[in-house]
Amino acid sequence: MFDLSDPESSEELFQIVTIVLSKMETFSSSFPMLLIGNKSDKSLDTKMIDKLSKELFYENELNYILVSTKKIFNVTEANELLIEMIENFRKK
Repeated sequence: MFDLSDPESSEELFQIVTIVLSKMETFSSSFPMLLIGNKSDKSLDTKMIDKLSKELFYENELNYILVSTKKIFNVTEANELLIEMIENFRKK
């Protein structure tokens, strides 16, 4: 989970995901990874979200969802999506 309202959080996300993706190549298999952008209820820098979406999520085929734990927006959906991803991974 990363903070959509904090540019430093997105930069850290880039670093962490890069490391994880490099390790995934080593094992030559993918595993469930869901990136959760929190604080979607705040006024956000849409350029930052567009950059994340294009450069990180789409190019690497990563699952992501925007949530607001404060307003309880998409929290249940994020949990359900993660459970579904884990179940699908186990079936492989």
